[in-house]
Amino acid sequence: GAIPRPPWWFWGLIAIGAAMNSTVAGWAGLIVFLRATALGLVLVASSVLVIWTTPMAEIAPALAKLMAPLRRLRMPVDEWAVAIALCLRGLPLLIEEMRILRAVHRLRPKSPPDADHPSAQMGIIDMIVSAMSSALRRSSEMAEAITARGGTGRLTAYESRPGRLDAVILVIVFLGCAAAVAATIVL
Repeated sequence: GAIPRPPWWFWGLIAIGAAMNSTVAGWAGLIVFLRATALGLVLVASSVLVIWTTPMAEIAPALAKLMAPLRRLRMPVDEWAVAIALCLRGLPLLIEEMRILRAVHRLRPKSPPDADHPSAQMGIIDMIVSAMSSALRRSSEMAEAITARGGTGRLTAYESRPGRLDAVILVIVFLGCAAAVAATIVL
């Protein structure tokens, strides 16, 4: 039950895209479209897997470790890692806020048909403004909490090293990629 299931219209859009590419560019266009779609789905699935399996406190240090070579180019790696980690941490809060706003919107009584005043209808703009206002309030509270705990430098300070399980998974992924490349060359 934890595996996300895309809605029917998602698969419908992929089918429409495949049909359009096959009619415009033939089989070659269809194959390129399917490869691009598969790459996008693999990237989304791997991102979801990382989010599911990595504790939130370890994301910023892991990103700082992965982007460490960029420090030689004098890039602000720690700031980027903190910004990405905070965005990932705030995303579930924003999604929950949007769910609450949709529920409130559904519970509001319908305005009479003769009410032409714009304030009688709650539109998508009103929901977005409400969500942004809530996000700004939460970000202000989170900034105060981070400052009270010593600043953002501590978010990337936690050092973690890959373990034995990480090495096993890396070998399995490497073997799977090698098998896919070999199958492409042979077939």
